[in-house]
Amino acid sequence: MESTTVETTLLLEESTKTQKKIHKAEVDYAETNKYWEDLIKKETQKRTKSRRVQSRKSPMKRLNNKTHDNKPTKKK
Repeated sequence: MESTTVETTLLLEESTKTQKKIHKAEVDYAETNKYWEDLIKKETQKRTKSRRVQSRKSPMKRLNNKTHDNKPTKKK
């Protein structure tokens, strides 16, 4: 009778430890997942914002800026 009680107690302790490990892993996963989602969201917002700034310029200004940078300079 006592051995069954001891076994049951040990099994409950192991089960509790396992549940704690599972809970910790779930919390860690949730934190990591939130970090990456926030990072992706920030990058998306940055890219969207930079596109909006570029599109505010007229097409000729954007074209001139691109071609001006690629032209070789003349040396006197």
